Amino acid sequence: MVWNDFNGKPDKWDEELKQYGAVTQSCLYLKLLNHTQNGERINFDIKVMTVFQSESWYRHDIEKNLLDYVLLHEQGHYDIWLTAGEEFQREISKRDYSVNNYNKEIEGIFNAIVAKYKAIQHSYDSAVSENGINPEAQQIWNMRIKKCLETNSSAFYTSNAEALKSLSWPGQTVKRSAKETPRQFAIKCRPLYADMPEEFATKIIGTTEWGADSGYITFYSQKNKSSASDEPIQKERKYLLGYIYLPLGKDNYKRVFIDTFYNDDKPFKISSVFFANADTDKTKELIIITNKTVYEQNRLVGNFYSTTVYNNITPEMLPYIGKLRKMDEISKKLEGGFEGAINGKAREAKIKTQKEVVEELKRLGY
Repeated sequence: MVWNDFNGKPDKWDEELKQYGAVTQSCLYLKLLNHTQNGERINFDIKVMTVFQSESWYRHDIEKNLLDYVLLHEQGHYDIWLTAGEEFQREISKRDYSVNNYNKEIEGIFNAIVAKYKAIQHSYDSAVSENGINPEAQQIWNMRIKKCLETNSSAFYTSNAEALKSLSWPGQTVKRSAKETPRQFAIKCRPLYADMPEEFATKIIGTTEWGADSGYITFYSQKNKSSASDEPIQKERKYLLGYIYLPLGKDNYKRVFIDTFYNDDKPFKISSVFFANADTDKTKELIIITNKTVYEQNRLVGNFYSTTVYNNITPEMLPYIGKLRKMDEISKKLEGGFEGAINGKAREAKIKTQKEVVEELKRLGY
């Protein structure tokens, strides 16, 4: 979510709602796509969509230092409705219906789920909105919501903080819905406080290198502020977070952390992501080429290209691993270096493409 998504006006709502800094309106929509009939019973192919509505609004007089907090809180409201949509999809898809009464039967399931999740939304607001702001309670709810999104369930909405600590570890097992696209799956399973801008959502990489079924490589963006004691003013830094989702069977995936890519206040750019053999075994390694812009006295002078090799994961290792291991020695041999101008003289990077990496690996005997 961004604030530009909120196009409604508070004055359209009653006095009770006007007390809030923002209101997120979401709806569940249902489509009956196909059906088969067996006597008096009918089965449907059903699609449920959770839709954020542009009538959602926020007060433009919110204190500037609270904008990020309030937006994060509103994201939570929408994400709770995402889990409601998942549950609605499961409940209505696993049974058949009466030919003459299916509308009321589906409506009954819908009303029960809406009532359940309205109560969850109320608990969320009640806990987090104490005196307008409660960061500690918000953090616990952030973890609850992420855990429920990842498992496609409501099981963790009442969990305490201790039970949720494992959420901060990499290597979580996450569940993909049958009809979820890779993009929907990757956005749903994003790490806490991270998002997936359009430029990354269109670059989700499918791979079968480390498993018989397709896995996915994704990148997320995340903002953070420095807290170094020698910096009088906190400086916002932007990071790229790389993850690989590897199949575990039955729609379950292991989310394995690849790396953090950052360059002061600007993230690295991902130039290339591919697999190639970079050691003595027969399984290919994951290789990522990045480049960062290099400045001199606020003047653009060139780019620095870097190649990082990550060791492969075997099926036996997968249940126990949370982060890929960098192969530092071979990565240094594949360093691309600087390309641009130094003191007015042009310099070209040694390695900056997938083809050049593969050629160098062959030269090295791999």
